[in-house]
Formats: sequence, structure tokens, C-alpha cells
Amino acid sequence: MRVTVENMLYDEQRGSLLIAGSHRLTGTLYAKVDGQRVKLADSGRWHRRKKGKRPFCFLLELTAAAHEVRFQLDTDKGTEDLDLLFDGPNARLNSRFWAFHAKLGDLWALSAPRSRALRIALELPAWKLKLREAMMSWRLNQLRIEPKAKARMRKLRKQYWADEKAGHRPIWLYYDKGYKGGDNGEYLFRYAAAQDDGIDHRYIINSKTSYAKQLVADGLGDQILGQRQEATLLAALEAERIVVSHKNRFKYVGFTEDEACFFTNLMDAKIATCFHGLNIPDVPRNVGQNADNSTMTFIASPYERTNLLLPENGFADVNLKLLGAPRFDGLVPGHQPFVLLSPTWRRYIVYGRTRSQVDEAFADTDYFKIFDSLINNRRLLDGLRERGMGLIYLLHPMVASNKDAFGEVEGVEIVRGDVEADFERLLSDASVMVTDYSGVQFDFAYMRKPLLYYHREELPDHTPSPVFNYSRDGLGPILTDEESLVDAILDAVDNGVKPKYRDRMDHFFAYDDQDSCARIYSALRG
Repeated sequence: MRVTVENMLYDEQRGSLLIAGSHRLTGTLYAKVDGQRVKLADSGRWHRRKKGKRPFCFLLELTAAAHEVRFQLDTDKGTEDLDLLFDGPNARLNSRFWAFHAKLGDLWALSAPRSRALRIALELPAWKLKLREAMMSWRLNQLRIEPKAKARMRKLRKQYWADEKAGHRPIWLYYDKGYKGGDNGEYLFRYAAAQDDGIDHRYIINSKTSYAKQLVADGLGDQILGQRQEATLLAALEAERIVVSHKNRFKYVGFTEDEACFFTNLMDAKIATCFHGLNIPDVPRNVGQNADNSTMTFIASPYERTNLLLPENGFADVNLKLLGAPRFDGLVPGHQPFVLLSPTWRRYIVYGRTRSQVDEAFADTDYFKIFDSLINNRRLLDGLRERGMGLIYLLHPMVASNKDAFGEVEGVEIVRGDVEADFERLLSDASVMVTDYSGVQFDFAYMRKPLLYYHREELPDHTPSPVFNYSRDGLGPILTDEESLVDAILDAVDNGVKPKYRDRMDHFFAYDDQDSCARIYSALRG
């Protein structure tokens, strides 16, 4: 019988050590800490395993000191000591690779194969560290992994220890998506890189993208790292801090699944999160507090705080920082003569396909028919033309590969959101936005410009929110049929934001300036 440890970290915001895990056993779970038994309650958080019944999930918080921790289960038959399984990269230790030593701030987490004890130590003598490293190397030989991959893993680990001995500047890493920048990670990186702070700031992006080329043109080329490069993997292991906009830092840096588990006990960076989008919809299981061992999560709206503090998401208020979103700093409202149509995607339409695949049946979906009808609405196009306005249809990256299905429409520019779009320019320049449930609504509303919702019964929201009700909290009027929407678009072009929705916008956001990066950088510096 065993208990699974899935997260272990030193949380500098709480000043304590956190151990999170789960089990599927029948009985009452206890942690035996330094000989004293502590009954563990179900934390209520989502579990990262989506299949099957949700297990019992626990969170154990310890002082930052030396401890011995065991887990016991009380049943009708008595008390039984449980084996420990360290599962996944966020556990910091890993049973498969015999990675049973990990740095946790100024502490060490120590265990052993088939052990029932977890020790938190103040130090690890050099000879013991060397012995444990040798055990990991021996264990790697026993596993069915490609010889070239094993050699690469050993080489990287050897370089890490050599650099630790020699010393190096503090490294802070930032990323968005490998194929796309222009998001919170890039904005915060640019701000931090301009500071004279002695920190080596690096941004991870595919060097072939237009975003990387622009960074090079702006004199930041030496601070760009590509995914999967050895220099990038090494920087991730040595980093003092990693700022993420998407969860699963090992994947976005470029580690394979095996490498993530082999190197997890070395990656002791403090993780801070600036999510790609505002956390208004239901929070996915892989985004909760325990998803990436994050200790600081930056948010832009009190609604996000309410949502993230729901028990199933696992966040604590001390870890949430209401300081804004870095990319909002680039949103300077303009009023160019076009309306921006920007609906989100639907999981039930693109399910099973990758972002780049063309869906041969896309033209048969209600999604296509509804928005194709709108961009061909003669009254809308004539009304916009009379006002000297155009229409830009921004296709969500998940449906952008189906652009050709819409054909060419006079007076309408159709833009792919994955490879063609300059989101900052489109959002800043548009005079009016029409969306359904897309997260870019919040970027647009941050500039206090008129926003309209097009909610069709045939296209239900696939990410409903437990805290944001569109009728009560929406930042613009809701339209449910095409002709009413056309009327509302033309009215918004003529008259701007109605006071009712301007008040809601002011209530929704904590700030209305371009200083989010400065506030967040200051918080990261502590």
C-alpha cells in the first residue's frame, strides 16, 4: 500500500515547505511528522489524473526545518505504514530514476528506493551527494532509454554540477509559446532585460519566428534561447526564477518526459505565473496551483482571485498577486476604422486534430455557418462602408488552418490568429470588438472600448465561468441573432461604450494603466 507524492516545494510566500499528494485507499490518512501523527484532510483540489474517480488529495505544510515524514493509514484492521511513490516532475524526487535527493531552497529532500520515510535535511555532505548521483547514473543504465538520450542526459547533468561549482550569474527565464511571442512572457522579459540588475534575463522562442526576429532587431538577440537546445535546458536547471505563461515548464523549455523526471531534482527555480489569459472560465486541472509548483501567480482582476480561490483549484490567497497583466502595457487605445470580429474556438469542433490540420468537414459546422453568414451580411457591410469602416475577422489559432473555407469577401479581411496576426495592433487599433466568449475580450475592454457578445444557442460556451455571469457582469451587451447584432455593431460605431458597461469595466479591472510590468518586476525582486 502506498501514498503518492505529486508536489513538493519550498513556498517563499508562506515561508514553509509544502507536500501535496493523493491516494485511493480506504481509511484515514495520517502524516507522522517527527514522531507526531497529524490527520490529513481532503484538500478538495482537482487531481491531475482526469480518468476514474477523483482520489483523496492532501496538502501537508511544514516549517522550513529538518523533519522526518512518514504516512500511515488507519483502517478497521489497524494502522499501516505506507510506501512512498514520487510521481511526476513536480514531486522533485522521482522513484523511477532513483532521484531521491533534491534541493528545496535552503533545505534538502531525501529518500531512498522502497523507503517509507521522507527526510528534510539542512545539508547534504558532498560525499553523500556524490554517492546519490552515482546511484542515479547506475539506475539510468537499467532503464530502457535510447543510448544517445542517456549520453545526452549524463552530459547535461555533468555540466550542471560543473557550473554550480564554478558559479554563474542569476538566471531568470521567460516563455510564452515556442511558435508565438507577444504575450505576457515577452512583455515582462523586455521590461526586465532593460533593468540594470545583474540578472541574466533570457526568453525562450523559436528563432525562426517573426517575434524572435524582432527581438534580434531590438538588440536582444543574445538573450534568446530556442526550445530543446542544450543551452536552454541547462539554463532551466540553473535558473533562479522561471516566469511562465503556460503550465508544464518542462515541456515548454524542451525536456522530454524522461528528461523531466531525470532532472526534476535539480530544477529548483522559483516559479512565477503570468497566465496567457485571465482566469475567468473554469480552471482546467492542469492549471491549478499544484500544476507547476508555482509560488506567485499574477492576476489582473478581482474576479480571477475569486475563481482561483475555489477549493478545487488549490490556490492560497498569499500566492495571488493582483498587479495586472504584462501584455496590457502594450494596449494603447487607438480608433482605426475597422470592427474586429474575434470569436473563440470550440473544443467539440476541433477535438482530435492538431492546430495546423485542415478540417474537411469544417464548412458543415454551425460554427462556420454562423460566422460565414455574419461576414457576408450585406446590411452590416454596407453600413460599415457608409461610415468609412471595414471588418477584420481574426480566426482563433485552433481554427485558423480553415481560413480558406471562408473564401474572399469584399470589405472583410480574414486574418489567421496563429501565423499572421499582430494581436497587439489589432486590439489597440480596432474601434469595436465582437466576440462570443474569447479571452481577448478582456484585453479589449481594458482599453474601455465598445465590446459586443454574440451568443448563439447552437454554439454554447465550452469553458463556462463559475464567477463571471455574462448577463450580470458582461462588459458589453449580449446579442443572440444576427440582425440584432448588426444593429448593435452600427450603434457602437456611432455612439461608443454605454455608461453601464464602462462602469462594469472599471469594476472588473484592478488597474487602467500601462505599469503592470513594473509592479510585477518589483514583486519578483522582493
